[in-house]
Amino acid sequence: MEEALAQEVPSDFMRKLVEEPTCNIAGIQSGYTGEGSKTVIPSSAFVKIDFRLVPNQDPEVVLDSLKKILPNGFQLKVWGKVKPYRTSIKSRIAKALIESARETYGQDPNVIPNSPGTGPMEYFARILNNNEIADGVGVDNVGSNIHSFNESIIEEDYRIAKKWMRLLLQKLS
Repeated sequence: MEEALAQEVPSDFMRKLVEEPTCNIAGIQSGYTGEGSKTVIPSSAFVKIDFRLVPNQDPEVVLDSLKKILPNGFQLKVWGKVKPYRTSIKSRIAKALIESARETYGQDPNVIPNSPGTGPMEYFARILNNNEIADGVGVDNVGSNIHSFNESIIEEDYRIAKKWMRLLLQKLS
């Protein structure tokens, strides 16, 4: 992580990243951005943010809290709200994932209890009335450039992951 960020990171960085809520600033736009040196006071500004929630947080409560601190005149457009979700590490699917990964790769997997992202797991758990939903399972290779414009997967990683998924399905059958 220090290499990726080009700076020192605290020792509890990974725990905070996956276990604590965040407010992410995805982008900011304002003022004149063309060529030359214009010192124009912008008439408007735009910021795109998202909140990464953890279990027991309610997106409606977080949204209401944000609305309370915005000054008058700010317009807010909500693109979506997703409830946080976490499958127990002691669940049948988690145990099968860990065991099949260990057998496939010959070492203990890195188990991250929460993703620093948003997904539909809570919807599936609620609609299917099933508290054993897994998401974000797979190979995370530094060279894969996950979510970048040149995201890729190494062929050998893909082949091994297919083997892992077959073993996982056998264990869940």
